[in-house]
Amino acid sequence: MKRWCALLLVLSLLVLPVFGAEPTLSASSAILMDKESGRVLYEKNAREQRSIASITKLMTALVAVELHPDLSSTVTIKREWTGAEGSSMYLKPEEKVTLEALLYGLMLPSGCDAAGVLAEAVAGSEEAFVQMMNDKAAEIGCTSTHFENSSGLHDPNQYTTARDMYMITAYAMQYDQFTEIATTYSYTMPATNKNDERTIYHTCSIMNPSSSYYDETIYGIKTGTTDESGRNLVSYASRNAYNYLLITMGAPIYYDDGTQIEQNLSYVDAANLYDWAFNDWAVQ
Repeated sequence: MKRWCALLLVLSLLVLPVFGAEPTLSASSAILMDKESGRVLYEKNAREQRSIASITKLMTALVAVELHPDLSSTVTIKREWTGAEGSSMYLKPEEKVTLEALLYGLMLPSGCDAAGVLAEAVAGSEEAFVQMMNDKAAEIGCTSTHFENSSGLHDPNQYTTARDMYMITAYAMQYDQFTEIATTYSYTMPATNKNDERTIYHTCSIMNPSSSYYDETIYGIKTGTTDESGRNLVSYASRNAYNYLLITMGAPIYYDDGTQIEQNLSYVDAANLYDWAFNDWAVQ
């Protein structure tokens, strides 16, 4: 069944409809799909290999959910897992945490510590888990993707394309547990033996009602940003029974002179593409 689903995902990428005026994107590559039919609505350099950053965690979550669907299982946190480089969900040594809480910590605040914990809990080691990630990418039909770690920290040998990332995301969204976690803005983590009850939030500002980027129809599945990758965004939007899935990669962080760009252009790209699709495509 899963092999058939993977084949359908690959075949869906062969259909490219013709549109009118398209928005101009800041992102270096992108693909916009009709989630139900699998039609390509828009693409830009979608086969171009690019640095993945933290959208890597989509595959981390997928492998974890597939191999451990009982998310009530508890993991005891080792001290060495708490010092992970990058963003964190702030785990503590000897803390007892459910797989569900770890997945929320992975996908919302983008915890690199959660990625390492899940990798060892599922596969016994980071190396074995990364092999599972690469095996799953090949099974799904990805031809231009390679993983070196579960967290998305920069590695020159870790890369994907917008098209491959669409296939990974669409495959992962077959699992209700994955979709529920990835499209949730805030999650209240139960108290543990080392932490009080606390609320964590998604890094995607499009889902934040207090943000100027907020859009209640868009669900930011995963953000990912490094200096090497630029701003990457995997998102999902639903309006009037139409459901679209968008991957943008390489939106700039800095101006040519090296100064910081004030706007998050991956959010601007997403808003423009979704508005264009819902206004032009949905009426076809």
